Amino acid sequence: MTPERLQTLRILQLNKCFYCDKKLQIENRRDPNGLTIERLSNDRPHSLANCVLCCHTCNIRRLSNHHEIGIHDAYYSIIQKFEQDPIVYKQFL
Repeated sequence: MTPERLQTLRILQLNKCFYCDKKLQIENRRDPNGLTIERLSNDRPHSLANCVLCCHTCNIRRLSNHHEIGIHDAYYSIIQKFEQDPIVYKQFL
């Protein structure tokens, strides 16, 4: 995970948790809404193709362990949410 990839995910995810849509903050990552990086598959490393951003609460609950979600489905969901935000999406057109 590179700083550039982290910034791209923050933009695409509208700086919200992948699971609960809570706005993420970086001042204290251990707070319930602290930004964390979660692996979609715990069998694979923190790589570009295996991570989403989520809040500390959701990461601790390890929601990815409770349902199967592939990276393609995850990024499809992220892009759909991004495109539905008219203010942010228009900045990138």
